[in-house]
Amino acid sequence: MKLVHAADLKNPHNVPAHYDMKSLDIHGMEKSGFHNILILGLSQFLPGGGAEKTEIKADVIYYVLEGEMTVITAAGESVITAGDSVRFEINETREIVNRGAQTAKMLVIAGIPK
Repeated sequence: MKLVHAADLKNPHNVPAHYDMKSLDIHGMEKSGFHNILILGLSQFLPGGGAEKTEIKADVIYYVLEGEMTVITAAGESVITAGDSVRFEINETREIVNRGAQTAKMLVIAGIPK
């Protein structure tokens, strides 16, 4: 078991191909002791921040806690707000951007392929 208290979450970091955002690793980035096939993180995007158009390398779910994010795919654009979620399967292409006026916070759940 690994218990994480919110007060223990420190050292937000940048993520490649993302801009004006910080990420906190909650579960799944341990160096040892776990299989690390499931990751949980908290991403915070400043207004104008986002993730470049890239192909997803895992099954990913975004769950918006605060603010709003625009999700852009080949099918078009969708705005997701607090309580909304979106799931991408491995190899799907997406871009996301915070076009809102406040910082957006999202839980990111990723299933890493073996």
